[in-house]
Amino acid sequence: MRIHCLYHDFFLFLKMMNLEKDRWRTFRRLYYDRHEKFLASALRRCRGMTLTSLKKRISAISKGHYEKLEGLLKVYDIEEHTKEIVLRCKNLLHYSEPCNIFIFIGFGGPASFVMRYNTGPVICIDLERMPEETDNFRYYPVLLSHHFCRYIQQDQTNNREKTALDRLILEGIAVHFSRQAYPGHPDRVYLFLPEDARVWLDEHHEEVYAAVLKGGCDADLFSYGPGSKPCPAASYLGYRIVGDYVRETGEQSTSRLIERMDCIKEAAVFTIR
Repeated sequence: MRIHCLYHDFFLFLKMMNLEKDRWRTFRRLYYDRHEKFLASALRRCRGMTLTSLKKRISAISKGHYEKLEGLLKVYDIEEHTKEIVLRCKNLLHYSEPCNIFIFIGFGGPASFVMRYNTGPVICIDLERMPEETDNFRYYPVLLSHHFCRYIQQDQTNNREKTALDRLILEGIAVHFSRQAYPGHPDRVYLFLPEDARVWLDEHHEEVYAAVLKGGCDADLFSYGPGSKPCPAASYLGYRIVGDYVRETGEQSTSRLIERMDCIKEAAVFTIR
């Protein structure tokens, strides 16, 4: 595996940004230009950012915003933990191929995601919201194991996400795997949901499922939740589908679940029980 720790250069920029007249030029020189190819791809992927919008974001940056994150990283060796988590996941999935992981600052996108980069998928760890989404890294192993499974799915299924149901099942398999890799947490941790959203989906999952399927391959999987607060319904709905299949077949192997995508689709009912 290769872990690219881009965030060190961002913290160097933070130290220097008020010591030079042109903050944008300092940011470009110390962080963005050093990793331009990856950052341009990742920022478009997770934020839809252009250089113009990025420049505005950089002009508003405060060192104080990153003090907590910087302090946590002095205690939590994220590079070492990442190695340990990925090795555990590779052993569980019997996956021997190398993988690339980028740890960076992405200005408020999702804490972790998988994207196509160069010739294959890469795992992206955006530290901007990591303390918020992982309870100060407490649940980082769950988050990373989930996205390692998503990485394997993209590697082995050629990024197969043709329909809304495909997308739900792939997310559900990743939830299943993270529970196997790091058991013992509440459901909301594996589903990346606040408790009120999980309860809301318990009550409204049938209507949300129908809306997602109606949306087809362009379905929005994130605009559902209590009140006006959206939540990632994909992990919840997908895990219900995969959970039904696991209970009915007794199949626990994540590798075989990935291989049996078509079987899971055939078994999926259009009203989740």
